[in-house]
Amino acid sequence: MQICLWGGLALLGWTAVSWGQSPGERFVLSGPLSLNEAVTTALRESPMVKGQSAEVEGARARLRRAVADTRLIGSATSHVTAGDGVNMLSGPSSVMPSDMEMIGPSASFNQNLTALFPLYTGGRLKSRVTSARSLYESIQADEETVRQDIQLDTRVAYRRVLWTRAVVDIFQALVDADQERLRIDRAMYDAGKVPLVNVLRNEADLADAQQKLTDARRDLNIARVDLKTVMGVDQKSDFVPSEQLALENLNPEGDTVQQLALESRPELQAVSKRLEAAGAEVKVAHSAFKPQVDFAAVTDWRSQRGAGNDAGVTVGVIASLPLLDGGSRKAQVAEAKADVQKVRQDGEQIKLIVTKQVHTSLLQLTAATQNITTAQAAVKAAEEDYRLAQLRYSSGKGINLEPLDALSALTRARTNLVQALFEQNVAIDMLERAVGAPVRGERQ
Repeated sequence: MQICLWGGLALLGWTAVSWGQSPGERFVLSGPLSLNEAVTTALRESPMVKGQSAEVEGARARLRRAVADTRLIGSATSHVTAGDGVNMLSGPSSVMPSDMEMIGPSASFNQNLTALFPLYTGGRLKSRVTSARSLYESIQADEETVRQDIQLDTRVAYRRVLWTRAVVDIFQALVDADQERLRIDRAMYDAGKVPLVNVLRNEADLADAQQKLTDARRDLNIARVDLKTVMGVDQKSDFVPSEQLALENLNPEGDTVQQLALESRPELQAVSKRLEAAGAEVKVAHSAFKPQVDFAAVTDWRSQRGAGNDAGVTVGVIASLPLLDGGSRKAQVAEAKADVQKVRQDGEQIKLIVTKQVHTSLLQLTAATQNITTAQAAVKAAEEDYRLAQLRYSSGKGINLEPLDALSALTRARTNLVQALFEQNVAIDMLERAVGAPVRGERQ
């Protein structure tokens, strides 16, 4: 599923918003709510999305820091000292480039300016920039993963509200039908046309239907709580989903969506960038075997009691190469190469998971679509059976049990149909998440 953050203007007609919200307060929705509006709200309000966006900002800052290491740096260090001995003093360790001065045995003031520029690092700084940029792009892909997960969760939660609401309507219709049957049979019993057992059976069926209606309303309220949580809005929100469950005609080609998934899944894009970063870290480790060369420019001005003033400038090139390290550099290279292999295998595992998810979603979609066809036929047959059973009973040719059983079968068929519609809609949502891109034309 592709994620798109629409502007708040589209929401003005259906939301009640307090723009003066204090930290910790949640967005409050009211009025009709479409599926796309629910997704838009979730992408804007979800703490998970906001948290991942913060991670992206952190990665961008790390990239800027890596780039900064390739540039000229400078520092100013001042020493104001007094004493009776000669000692070496260095500036604060957090300031780079650092300064170290030999301080004499009397009161003195020393002002130092130092500039440092890396001339050659064996590819260390360049590779670190490459690594930081790749990790930044990887975290951007992770952000897209979170956004797609939130979009899927919101769609499923929204459809669950539609499903449970449809079930409430079904059981409300059952209660209404049972109440009407009870009213008619009581009148017929009072007229001596039916036995008391008919009335008692109707009362029992009505009580059972009322209990099922209560449970269905509970499930609807829970589904609404879940949807509000996924969207990141306040539980005081009082919105009304404006859509209905409906059959979606979709028959995707398996090979096509599989290839699209391998090209589109943000998880695969993220691991590809992490592999680039790991490869760059190998180059960073190899750079430790090469000379490190800096250009330095230093100026000092010193005033010391009894010695007068002194000033000078030093400009030069500094080169350094480690000779013996006990095998530390080789170990760093080996570790970096092992990290590359680990990330590469992570990528292969993700490909296996993506392939599994696509195939599973296709199977679920096929089964759910077939179930809709079966359930539609069952509802049609159950409606006719109930109509005929009522006619037989009202004409005195049938017993009370026949319309009651027919009504129970009709309720079950209607419940199966809305469940099949829910499962088919969700199967398409799951397929789009598995692919990482739309497979619908016009989304429902």
